[in-house]
Amino acid sequence: MNENLPIQHGDKALRPRARLIQAIGDELISNDIIGLIELIKNSYDADAKQVIVRFEGSLEKGTSSISVLDDGHGMNLTALLSAWMEPASGLKREQKVSRSGTRRLLGEKGLGRFAASRIADVLQLESTTADPPRKIVAYFDWTRFRKDESYLDQIDCRWEEYEVPEGTPTGTHIKLDKLRNSWQAKELHHLST
Repeated sequence: MNENLPIQHGDKALRPRARLIQAIGDELISNDIIGLIELIKNSYDADAKQVIVRFEGSLEKGTSSISVLDDGHGMNLTALLSAWMEPASGLKREQKVSRSGTRRLLGEKGLGRFAASRIADVLQLESTTADPPRKIVAYFDWTRFRKDESYLDQIDCRWEEYEVPEGTPTGTHIKLDKLRNSWQAKELHHLST
């Protein structure tokens, strides 16, 4: 028996469980209001002149939804599949100002997706760009990411791309459906101040 030789050896890559998305959202985003503000910051970073936050339903846990709509430059398919679908891609770390060059970026390096998973069970993202005139739609069922047995690389999220007529207004609509927590008047007041 030689104590200096291993009996086995090998290499293995880290393989995160899917629930990592939820764990990061719950730990990095202190509450739903902060999460919603993070999504609004993303609209600012997209050079939006107007952002509308729409509350739909009774705002009870599991039933209602919140939408964030903006008139920014939108996100194309490449941005969705790379920057948005690849947390920690480095895009915002390298980019210091918005596409127009007039705004310093406020978004916290991709926390928007984690914020969305903290606020609601389902996210539908629609984004329209001008050059080329396209609309992308993506669906994220965050409940699928909470299963203990699933690995992150086993969960596919559906996306679609459509042609739209020239001159279609640009922007992004994020719909957070099936809220994970009820919203009370105090949260709405805090958000508005």
